[in-house]
Amino acid sequence: MAVIIGFERGGILKKYGFKKGDDVAAFDGFEYTDYLDYIFFDAKDEFDITVLRAENTRDSVNAEEKNVGVQALNAENSVNSKGNENDILAFGTGGFGNAKGKKNDISAFGTGGFGNAKGKKNDVSAFGAGGFGNAKGNENDISAFGAGGFGNAKGNKNDISTFGAGDIGNAKGNKNDVSAFGTEHIGNSKKSLNENKKKFEVITKHIKKKPGQSMGALFGEENIEPILCRNKCIFCFVDQMKKGMRDTLYVKDDDYRLSFISGNYITLTNLSEKEISRIKRLKLSPLYVSVHAFDAEVRKKMLGNRFAGRLSGILKEFGEAGVFCHTQIVLVEGVNDGEILRETVAELYKLPSVLSVAIVPVGLTGFRKGLTKIEPLSIECINQTIDFAENFAKKAMKKEGRFERKKGGAAEKTEGRKGNSVEESRDAEGGFESGIENFAENVKSGFSGSVIDGIKDFADGTGGVAEREMDGTDNSAFVWCSDEMYIRAGRELPPFEYYGDFCQIENGVGLAARFVHDAREYFEDENISCGADECVFCGSYNEKNEAKNGENTEKNGEKVFRIEMITGVSFYKIMVETAAFFEEKIKNIKINVTAVKNNFFGESVTVAGLLTGRDIVEQFKPPRRTDLVLIPQAMLKEFEDVFLDGMTVGELAEILGTEVAVSPSDGYELAEFLDGIGM
Repeated sequence: MAVIIGFERGGILKKYGFKKGDDVAAFDGFEYTDYLDYIFFDAKDEFDITVLRAENTRDSVNAEEKNVGVQALNAENSVNSKGNENDILAFGTGGFGNAKGKKNDISAFGTGGFGNAKGKKNDVSAFGAGGFGNAKGNENDISAFGAGGFGNAKGNKNDISTFGAGDIGNAKGNKNDVSAFGTEHIGNSKKSLNENKKKFEVITKHIKKKPGQSMGALFGEENIEPILCRNKCIFCFVDQMKKGMRDTLYVKDDDYRLSFISGNYITLTNLSEKEISRIKRLKLSPLYVSVHAFDAEVRKKMLGNRFAGRLSGILKEFGEAGVFCHTQIVLVEGVNDGEILRETVAELYKLPSVLSVAIVPVGLTGFRKGLTKIEPLSIECINQTIDFAENFAKKAMKKEGRFERKKGGAAEKTEGRKGNSVEESRDAEGGFESGIENFAENVKSGFSGSVIDGIKDFADGTGGVAEREMDGTDNSAFVWCSDEMYIRAGRELPPFEYYGDFCQIENGVGLAARFVHDAREYFEDENISCGADECVFCGSYNEKNEAKNGENTEKNGEKVFRIEMITGVSFYKIMVETAAFFEEKIKNIKINVTAVKNNFFGESVTVAGLLTGRDIVEQFKPPRRTDLVLIPQAMLKEFEDVFLDGMTVGELAEILGTEVAVSPSDGYELAEFLDGIGM
């Protein structure tokens, strides 16, 4: 639950009397659990908001000891107690309390809140729409308040009270008092609330606003906690992290919301039926799914999760609901390669919900002590995998049936969503786009940057439901291997056109081709020559260009601006060729490229994004005549200047004794940056 913690000056919510700390329970009858609902309902110009006012503490508390008092407030609160004589209290949408011991007091407040007790002498109270109380033991007091609330008792001597539309009181034992009251009535348990000294109030407001007008809500980042991973993957990179690094590096998220907004890969193993229904109802598409293996037993083994075998059923459900996915396979030799891989890609290809597949090599660090023994991919395995992927892609592109089906079937559904169920929940005159833009600007102080960018992408059409999937783009190749696999095998990278709309670029698929293409595009010349015999711009890589790297001569008798460019081992040759190209096109610059090995995680890790400041310091000594050191943006924490080991860019510059700047990751932006220096 994202708690409203502040208001934009003059915002709609403030005008309607909402206060700091109010928990939004529902938008127009939909349960409100986090910022996704805000995104989907902000643009409507008329709707209801239900607010639960209660003291806010942490969302989830567990107690297995005896005589423990447990309290949790906010949406989807969860309180569990396996001991005896526990007090349990839960506030907010979906909040609930469970007790398996004896002499427990249980209270749950808010939409869908409920309390369960299987022991004896339990007091159970549930408040809010759909709230209910159950007791299978003896001498229990049960109260349920709100629309649809009900109380059940199978034991003896139970008191049952339910309030609101559709209330039900059931008692199968003896000497039970059963009462049901009213229509749409919400009652409060004064005893429970007074004992816990909590204030509890439910408010519903009918909101009217202009299309695109901001709601005026400010959200706190601390209230947007990721849904965590429940797997124990045999190749998990987080398990291979060195101890003592910043805390966020050890967080294992598996959050369908972040998959939709930011493109994070999820496994679908932790989804409840309620969450699956929500994904389908809100049309959260595309999602990014880690498959690894279609075979249920192999996937269970790789993910270490007995629920991993549900994959095919969920993907089929998504397809029927018009929810689409981009998928990935982390390749582990001897586990999911060969025939298993071929089966996985073939089965995914049959599913209308699956738009693409990326095959990436397993990442291994030097900190795998006590973990499953895994070897780096052999060159033979890489070559066989690339051959398979390229052959499959050729067949997929030739076989237009699936692509046409996607364009006329899946895409047709997507276009339908754009014109009805999604767009009807937004303003037809562009209110959604402007509303999201305002929202993004308003929450910058609280939201993480990746979420903001994802929301803006969604609004402007670069990451939206219909736009990012099928609006004239071409994913017909269907399956690709990552650039790293080509580089490790020493194979020529596929051309720019092979990657379609670059839907898997965040996985390192087509990154090099896109980088080179965009850098070239800046100079608006399709037939340029860098002056070398051959290069990635004009042909294949030529070793002669590497020999040129590091020359330190003046150009045309004028002073040269000398730049040292740092990169990882895998991208080195690409950057050497790029440097030669830039030198030909930009006046008065000289670029030297240095590949830094990854001593921190191990030399098998070759991408620039996992290099540390320490590795640069240990291996790179800038020449005396250096004007600027460039490091790629990928090396740093998003929206910050911190390396994985905690070193900052400023600290690196101080140690190196020269100016250090962050290089844009996009080829076009890098060309523009360097062109500005050379002018």
